[in-house]
Amino acid sequence: MEREELLKRAFESALPLAVARAMTAPKGKGRDSVQVLLLEDEETLEKLLKKAEELGEKEGTPKSIFSRDAQTIRRNNCRILLFFAENEPLELNCGFCTKNCDASRRGEVFCAFSLIDLGISIGSAVQFLGEMGFDNRVQYTLGRAARELGIVPEGSACLAVPVSLSSKNPFFDRFWW
Repeated sequence: MEREELLKRAFESALPLAVARAMTAPKGKGRDSVQVLLLEDEETLEKLLKKAEELGEKEGTPKSIFSRDAQTIRRNNCRILLFFAENEPLELNCGFCTKNCDASRRGEVFCAFSLIDLGISIGSAVQFLGEMGFDNRVQYTLGRAARELGIVPEGSACLAVPVSLSSKNPFFDRFWW
């Protein structure tokens, strides 16, 4: 079997297991508040990268981290996992977000438990991917682009995890173009 086929099979085997790790990670009050999407469609991926570059231009410079992240993905044939959590208060009025659940429902704040669950899920998935030899990086830039494109529900918090399987980690030496 040739290298490209082996790499394809490795992605096909590991990415669903990474999603399983994310979905079974501990959650606040045992609520399943995190969702994961695997972007496999080249057209959608290209739209996501273009949107990230557009956001980079809006940030004031074409050499922004948005553009840098998009170019890193393009150059290295990465797969993208999108992790998102909707703003679903736990109805505890715990004050952890510094407000109450009514403020969260109105969109004034994001439920702290949803954000914590998002972080735990991503941490579990990226740890697994790292142990399996996959390079990855948590990026808010592509998560923001996914939100702006409507790939994830409006009002959700989204982070992207690009995943690479190559002889050199493309996320280690990232350049500012």
